[in-house]
This record gives sequence, structure tokens and C-alpha cells, in this order.
Amino acid sequence: VVILKETNNVVLLQESENNLNDVLVIAYGNQKRNSFTGSIGTIKNTTIESAPNSSVQETLQGNMAGVQSTNATGQAGGVPQIRIRGIGSINASATPLYVIDGIPVVSGDISGLNSNTIAGLNANDIQSLTVLKDASATSLYGSRAANGVILITTKRGKSDKVRVSYNGSVGISSPVELPQNATAWDYMAMYDEANGNDLRTDAGIPGGAIFGPAKINEWKSSTDRDAFPNSDMIRETYKKQSTQTQHYIGFSHGNDHLKSNTSLTYQHQDAVIPNTFLKRYGLRSNNTYTINKYLDFGLDLSSRNTNITDASPGTEIEGMMRQPAIFPTRFSNGVWGNNYAGTPHTMQFIFDKLSMRYEQYQETIAKLYARIRPIEGMTLDFTYTPRIATSNFKGVSKTTNLYDYKTGD
Repeated sequence: VVILKETNNVVLLQESENNLNDVLVIAYGNQKRNSFTGSIGTIKNTTIESAPNSSVQETLQGNMAGVQSTNATGQAGGVPQIRIRGIGSINASATPLYVIDGIPVVSGDISGLNSNTIAGLNANDIQSLTVLKDASATSLYGSRAANGVILITTKRGKSDKVRVSYNGSVGISSPVELPQNATAWDYMAMYDEANGNDLRTDAGIPGGAIFGPAKINEWKSSTDRDAFPNSDMIRETYKKQSTQTQHYIGFSHGNDHLKSNTSLTYQHQDAVIPNTFLKRYGLRSNNTYTINKYLDFGLDLSSRNTNITDASPGTEIEGMMRQPAIFPTRFSNGVWGNNYAGTPHTMQFIFDKLSMRYEQYQETIAKLYARIRPIEGMTLDFTYTPRIATSNFKGVSKTTNLYDYKTGD
């Protein structure tokens, strides 16, 4: 507001009631915001589509008050944990109930990728997203809604319009911060200090140094890192950046009787760990046929196929953090070193695919429904929703030979 030079200034604010006239999708239908008293939040489809996220849950990050979205892993295809107004239970699940087009669906956290329908939902298929936060808003769903409800409405065809749309994106991910392990000489100095504070050494003699100052100085000043390693397995293993790609093709058509919206999606996401990635293919088709003003029939179909290749399915990350820098990761001739136990180390397991896990998930959900309007103001819905889901896991382990730097064998 620009203040004029005159002594008395009159500032008039223009009224805006557009927000109160917004139509909300709630548990039992649609309602205007100005007549709804429960705690509710909405995200427009333009916000959802413009965010370059790999899952719908990531769209909630920072876009809605009272909704917490955290991602505890960098696993390819991993989805955030959603908490609405905190944690509602200590022992039971704290995950909210997800409802897509009026149908409650299976959801899960990071460990439930195989059963998480939401993870396979493409953001470009969403028309609106509504979060019901308090008891009054979620009461229709009963105890299932103890942690809140997330209502998702997908796009449908519109009358007299034929549309073909494409949306593609390429993103880059990189580790925010990696743990800083001790250098070889710092490790030896701290090992000696800890051993000196102990009652005995590895040989059973009370106190004393294992390496000693002379050995430590020799190790630090040496330029032969094959004989005197100073490895950093975390930084040697992790990529500086990884890429993710998404493609969406949509077909929409409608007339007085038939309205149809069909989409094909593809997602490829690399992890920051080598030889680890996700591929997902999806199909969604929403179809409504109006016979007359009293009767509608509909068939909605959603199918997805997810493939995950994981080179670190166990405790490989922990193994990298526990690897002392005095053990070599790879010699100058390209041959792998060994870990503190004298066996192949984690980095070799990942790069040479010595312990791989292959996961495949398929899910198909259909919704057949009829909508009858016998009299004005009354609507009867009949719905049948079958779901078919399968999962396959395969583990592949390989053996390898170790190289002894001192003997050359």
C-alpha cells in the first residue's frame, strides 16, 4: 500500500469470497467450504502436477498444515511416512486411511512397497486431494480413520472434448550429507588410546599400544596406499547424484453418453547406491456411460507393475560405516581388497552384484458401479471393487576370490 502525502488516508480492502465457495470432496459427497465445520485441507491438482515428485505422498511435504511427511530412507521407490496431527497410536499403525474415488485402498510405509497402492498412483491422474484431520471429518469411516483420511479423486473425461496430453520430467537426486569416517591414522590413534584404557591388549597383556606412534606416522606419511590404505568406503560407494525419469500420456474423451479418461505412465528411478533402481509401468482408465437421466454405469481400471533391483538388501550400509580406513577397498591394479574379517567387503558386494534382491509387484484394481437417481435429490450407488495383487522375490548370491596384496595370491 502506497502512503500518500496527505494527512488522512483511507485504505479500502477488496472482499474475496472465492475460497468460501470452493467445493470440497468429503466422505459423504461434495460440500461448499462455507458450510463445512470440520478440519480439512486441500491441495489443487495444479500444485500436485507441477511438483517433480516420485510419489503422491511427497506432494504433501510442506504444502499442508498439520501434516508431517518424512522419508527415512533413500531406497528407490521408497515413499514418505505420513502423519496427520502426530502419532495416534504407539503399538498400532499410525498411517492414515487412503480413499481413491470413494474406495478405501491398501497403503503402507517404506517396508510395504508391495502393498502400497498409493505408491503407484501418478500425480497427473489426480483431480483433487483432500485431507480430513479431525474426528468430525473422519467419523464416517470409523476406527479406520483414527489417523486421519486422505481422499483422492482421479480425473474423468469431460463432455464434447477430446484431449491428448503428455507430461515428462527428469530429476536429479544427491545425498545431502554423508557420514565422515575416521582416517586410517586417526583410527589407529584412537584404537591405541582405547586399548591403553583397557585392562589387556589383544595378546592378553595389560595396557599398551597396538600400532604405536612410529607406525602411525609411517602410515600417514606414506604415498603407497596399497601397502598403507586410507579408504573411505562410504564416499567411494555412493554416487554423487542419481536420476529419475517420469513419463505420462493421457487420453480424454466425452460426449452426452460416454466419458472416458485413460492414461499410461512410466517411471524409472535410480538410487544413489550402484546397481539399485526401480521401474514402474502403470495404466488407469476411468469410464462412465450415461443411459438416461436416471441411470449411469461405470468401469474404472487401475493396474501397475513395479520392478525393484536392490544391490544392498541387507546390512550393507552398516557394513560400510563399520569398515576401518586401514583396510583397502580396491588396490591400484583394480583388484578388490577385504574387510576387517578377511572376507569380501560391502563395496565389492554392491559393485560385483554378489548379493542381489529382485522384487516384482503387480496390482490390478477394478471398480464396477451403477448410479441410480430414482427421484430428484436421491442417489443410489452400487459398487463392486475386486483387487488382485501378486509379489515375487528372488535373491541371487555369488562367490568370489580374494587377493592377498602381500603374497600376490
